[in-house]
Amino acid sequence: DPQASLSKEWVGFSMFIPSGFERDHSPESIVQFQALPDFNLGEQWRSAPLFFGSLKDRFILEIRTDDKPVTTQGNYTFERIDLGAISKDKWTDFVLHIEWAHDQTGKLEVWKNETLVYSRINKPNCYNDKLYPYLKMGIYKWDWAGESNSVTTERLLYIDEIRIGGEKATYQDVHPGSIPQPVPVEKKDQEI
Repeated sequence: DPQASLSKEWVGFSMFIPSGFERDHSPESIVQFQALPDFNLGEQWRSAPLFFGSLKDRFILEIRTDDKPVTTQGNYTFERIDLGAISKDKWTDFVLHIEWAHDQTGKLEVWKNETLVYSRINKPNCYNDKLYPYLKMGIYKWDWAGESNSVTTERLLYIDEIRIGGEKATYQDVHPGSIPQPVPVEKKDQEI
């Protein structure tokens, strides 16, 4: 639910990509954090400000940022980060720690199989929208929507152990394979 987006979050998941997942020079999103436009300001849908995907048998992270109150498609800062080779026919665990900000207070960290592979501290990581980005999972291959240079016609992968935590969560709470610990609830004296 876009209305329930979190300003600070931890996300963990495990991904299995079978050997039949062909190398393609056309990227796809697998896990994305989409931004709900501020329609009241005239904004329309734009590419997701943050997505995790694949390109040429590599895991990639794409970041789009803009501090203007109205962001239009294509008018933002764009970065693509290579997170390493895809290991096929085995599970790969990921943890993302995000503190959303369109200014210099943002935070983004990515762990792959318990190793920190990307850290972006005190930099923007989203658009200047009323609501924070919200999580979506599933393959999105936009090149298939029209004329495509993709060499693939189908994609299959598996995602498991999806865990989401808010600002009080920790790495261990969302790491695939971990047993999340309950958050203690402060008890108040009750009358009997």
